[in-house]
Amino acid sequence: MKKYRIALFTVFALFFFAACDEDLLDVEESFSFTVEVDVITDESQFSATEVINLSDDVSLIDRYGNLIKEVSLDHIFVEITDYDGDIDVTLITGSLSVMNVDGSSPQLITNLGGLNLQDLVNNPTELELNAAGVEFLGELAKTPPHSFMLEYDVELNEEDVPIMFTVEFEFTATMVANPLN
Repeated sequence: MKKYRIALFTVFALFFFAACDEDLLDVEESFSFTVEVDVITDESQFSATEVINLSDDVSLIDRYGNLIKEVSLDHIFVEITDYDGDIDVTLITGSLSVMNVDGSSPQLITNLGGLNLQDLVNNPTELELNAAGVEFLGELAKTPPHSFMLEYDVELNEEDVPIMFTVEFEFTATMVANPLN
C-alpha cells in the first residue's frame, strides 16, 4: 500500500509541477493579413499610409487580446494585382515601414528598390525583412489595441506618365498566447 501512495504522490507531483510551467499552456497559431495599396500617380514618387487594426482584421488576435505573449512576423509577400501599364516600370527605391498609429517611431520593415512592376503581376514575391522593423511590428501587434501604421514609399523610374496599379502585401505571422493568464 505504501508503494502505491508513493507512486500516486509522484504522479501527482509531476502533474502539479508540469501545470506550473506556463509555457506548457501556451497556444501557438499562425495567421495572415493582407494590405492593399492603390497607386495612381503621374509623378515619379508615391507615398501612402494605412492604419491596421489587427483586432478588427484578424479574429485570432481579437479572440486572445491581452493574453497574447508574442507576435512574430514570418514572411511578407508583395504582388501587383492590377497593372494597366505596358511600360517597363521599376521601383528605383522604395520601402515599407511600420510606426505607431500617430506616425511616430518609424522603423523599416523591408526595402523595395529594384523591383520591376511587370515581374510582380500575379506573382507573389517574398521580401527580405529588416529585424528592427519586424520586432517593432511584433510589439505593436501583440499589445492592445493591436494597431499600427504602415507606410509605403516608392520612387519609380518613370515620370509624367500615368501609372496605375494595386500593390498587395501579404503578411504571415505567428502568435503565442496563454489563455490562462
